[in-house]
Amino acid sequence: MKTTGYLLESAKQILSIRGQQPLQLMMEITNLAGLYRGERSNSAAKIVISEGFINAPKAVLEALVESAIFGKSQNNTRLIRTFASTEEYSNVLLELDLIAEVVAENPQGKFYNLDELFDKVNHEYFAGSLAKPRLAWSRINTYRKLGHYESARDRVVMSLTLDRANIPGFVVEFVLYHELLHKYYGAKWVRGRKMVHTKEFRVSESQFKSYNEASKWLDKLVLFVH
Repeated sequence: MKTTGYLLESAKQILSIRGQQPLQLMMEITNLAGLYRGERSNSAAKIVISEGFINAPKAVLEALVESAIFGKSQNNTRLIRTFASTEEYSNVLLELDLIAEVVAENPQGKFYNLDELFDKVNHEYFAGSLAKPRLAWSRINTYRKLGHYESARDRVVMSLTLDRANIPGFVVEFVLYHELLHKYYGAKWVRGRKMVHTKEFRVSESQFKSYNEASKWLDKLVLFVH
């Protein structure tokens, strides 16, 4: 992987610049709860980085390497956290969590049918005017992302985490509504950055009838929709 190769070269250069002895280096980009983890001994260093950084700029990758080997600094922490809060970062996590796990496009879950929910949400919030996208449940439970709209495929993928008896219907409807708003509004480019959660998007999102209650449910589950 190109990113792993760059991380290794960055680590070697940073060690050289700091006058440190070469170390046996191990790099891993994986599904990580945090952002990164570093382990170092006198002869070796292991750096584990969240897969969300796969497409990160070189400056961010260098900050990760330096922090993992030598510890945190204010500037590096700022660079890392700033990128981790971007759409680019969350999109990578989402795609890896949800999209690759769709085995068959089946709107019928164990407890909820996405076709039925779409008809309800479309009638209530889009006056029945929104063309139905492809609707699918992922085959895994995810705890970072609950839904995603793929514009290229015109498909909404929903996490199986929501297809449970203890999850109220309005919570599932809210996540579906959020994703349908992505289809409705599309993306805008502002100063070279792709914006999908525009002011108009957020205003429409807040018009969901059970917005506050659904948001509290998602916060309680330590989950949030993209």
